[in-house]
Amino acid sequence: MALEGMAMDTEFRDATRMARPSVYLRVVKPVLDKVLVMITLPMTLPMIAVIALVVRLTSAGPVFLQLTCLGLDGRTFRQLRFRSVHMDAASRQFRAQTGQPGAAGDVRLTPVGRFLIRSQLNTLPQIFNVLLGQMSLVGPQAEPANSMDTTSSVARIILRVRPGLFAPDHLPAAAGLTPADRQAVALAYAAKASFGLDLRVLLAALARFFGRSAI
Repeated sequence: MALEGMAMDTEFRDATRMARPSVYLRVVKPVLDKVLVMITLPMTLPMIAVIALVVRLTSAGPVFLQLTCLGLDGRTFRQLRFRSVHMDAASRQFRAQTGQPGAAGDVRLTPVGRFLIRSQLNTLPQIFNVLLGQMSLVGPQAEPANSMDTTSSVARIILRVRPGLFAPDHLPAAAGLTPADRQAVALAYAAKASFGLDLRVLLAALARFFGRSAI
C-alpha cells in the first residue's frame, strides 16, 4: 500500500509538472488579454450600455447577475453577466410544470434574455473580469464555487490557468462532447495552451457569432 501511495504521489507530481504554466500563460497571455479588450472597448462599451438599458426597461430586476466562480489557483471571484431571467423565475417554472398557462420554451427567460443567451451576448460583461485579471479571453469554462473539489488532482491542474470567456471546447471539433470529455479538454488546455490554440478558439467564437460554420 505504501509503495502504491508513493507511485500515485509521483504520478501526480509528474502531471502537475507537465501542467505548470508556461511563460505564455504566466506573462504573455494576461497582457495580451487586456490589450485586446482595451482595443475593442470603443465597440463593446456602447453595446454593453445599450443592452443594459434594454434589460432595465423590459423587465424588473438588476441589469447584471454575479455568479461566484472558481478562478486562478482556486480563488473565487464574481463573474458578471447580463440578467436573462425573470426575478420570479422559480415560480414561473413551477407554474409551467404544474400545467398552468405559460410561455413556450423556458418560461424563466425574459424575451431579451432568450436573445442574449442565443447570441451569447449575456457573457459580454465578462470583459470586465478579464480587465481585472480574474478571467482570460480563452480558457477552461469557469466553474461555480462549491461545484468542484479543489483538492483533487484534476481540479488543481485546471485551476492553474484562468477561466476563459471562450472555452477551448467551443471549437467545432468538440461538439457533442460529454462532461468527462470536456474536462479532459480543459486538462489538455492547461498543459498545452498556446497562442495558436487561443487564436483558433477566438476565431471559432467569432464565426459562431456571425453564423458561420467553418473554422
